[in-house]
Amino acid sequence: MKKITNIIAVIIFMGVFSACLKDDNYALDPSGSQNVVEFLNLTTPISAYNDKYVEYIPLTLENVPESEFTAGINYAGPENVAPQDIVVELAAAPEVAEEAGYDPLDPSLYVLPTSITIKRGEKTARFQVKVRPSSFDGNLSNALAIAITSTSYGVISGNVGKVIFSLPVKNIYDGVYRYRTSANTALLPNRDVEVELRTISPTRSRLGPGLLGFYSNQVDYIVDPETNLVTVEMITLLPIATFPESKYDPETKTFTLRWTSNGGARLFEETLTYIGPREE
Repeated sequence: MKKITNIIAVIIFMGVFSACLKDDNYALDPSGSQNVVEFLNLTTPISAYNDKYVEYIPLTLENVPESEFTAGINYAGPENVAPQDIVVELAAAPEVAEEAGYDPLDPSLYVLPTSITIKRGEKTARFQVKVRPSSFDGNLSNALAIAITSTSYGVISGNVGKVIFSLPVKNIYDGVYRYRTSANTALLPNRDVEVELRTISPTRSRLGPGLLGFYSNQVDYIVDPETNLVTVEMITLLPIATFPESKYDPETKTFTLRWTSNGGARLFEETLTYIGPREE
C-alpha cells in the first residue's frame, strides 16, 4: 500500500491566527485504580489526540546502512513506581501500521527487542530499535508498529498498548532555509528569518516552527518531483489554495510560493532559500 504520509500534529487553535500543540501524554489517568504498562512519550506525538493509535516520528533518518532510535515503556497509575521487576514482552504489529495507512517495514529492515524489564523502584525502561534506512523503499510510507503483548505485572494500556513509529528517510528538501515574505503577505509582511523544513515523506516537508515561521499552525509543502510545482497544505485556516506559479528550483534550492487561506481571505507570498543541513 503506497501512501503519502498524512501526519497530523495535535493542534489547539488559539484565537483567530495561531495554534499550539497539545502535548499531553497519551497515558491513562494515573488516579485510576489499576496500574498500566504503556509506551512512553519520548517525542511529541504526530497523531491527533483521539486517533486510535499514537504515532511518532522518532527521528528523520539519514540514508545510511544502519541507524537506531530510542523507544520506551512506562508504568503508570496509583503506584508511583514498579513494586517489582516488570517483564514486558513486545512484538511487531504490521496490521496496526496497515490499518493506519502506512506501509509496514519489512522484518529484514529492523531489529526489535522482544523483552524489556522495568526495574523495581523505577517507572520507565528504554530500548533501542535498529533499522536499515538505505534499504528502505523511498516510495513507501515506511513505519514500524509495535505492540505490548504481555506484562508480568499490571495491565496493558488500552490506548497506548500499541504504537506506530513513522520512519521517513531525509528527503532532498530537508534543511535550514532563509524564509522571507513579501509586503503583501497577510499577518506578518516583510518577514526575514531562518526556518526548517522537516521530512515527512519523499515529497512532503513541514515548515518549522509553523505558519510564517512564527505561528504553530502546521504547514506542509508538497513538491511534484516531475514538475517541481509545489502545493501548500494546512489543517487549519481552511480552505487553502495554491497558485500555479508556486515552485521549487532544484538548482538554487529555492521555494517560491504564493497561496491563500480562509477561502482566499489571506494571501501568503513566501520565498525559502536553502542555507544548510538541519540538525536533529
